[in-house]
Amino acid sequence: MTHAWPVDPWHPIAMNTTDLKNLLTEAVRQLIVTEWDLAVVGAHERTVTSHLSRLISDAGLPWWLRVDHDYNRHLLDTKRAWLPTTPTPGEDAIVPDILIHHRGIDDQNLLALEAKKAELCDGHDEAKIRALLQEPYHYRFGVLLGLGMRSNRYRSSW
Repeated sequence: MTHAWPVDPWHPIAMNTTDLKNLLTEAVRQLIVTEWDLAVVGAHERTVTSHLSRLISDAGLPWWLRVDHDYNRHLLDTKRAWLPTTPTPGEDAIVPDILIHHRGIDDQNLLALEAKKAELCDGHDEAKIRALLQEPYHYRFGVLLGLGMRSNRYRSSW
């Protein structure tokens, strides 16, 4: 898949929802086709999302964007957010499954993704995505992805 990406890393990313959905759809399709055995053996979610992050990375994003798996940093600090779904009140450290961003430049934060091997994500994942779309992180897109690894059906919510 070829994209017309901007070449200047200091300007906002010109990528629309359709382009990103197509990129993710193709990466998920490749994951289901090439890594089907992960469902058979019941591999951990982190294993599945690490393979998905590699497939997204191989999709030909601009050179300055990184696809990070389980990345918990915001600049030099730990990513934190108030999550109403946790048992103890207060800010919690958050570790998104997959991020597409330019590390250290918040206006280049493109996508935050939370995934589950089943077809549905839970409220905790949704709370993390909502937090990453807001101050101070400003990710442009948030995706909840239910991979449906056993049923070969996936669902995404944007």
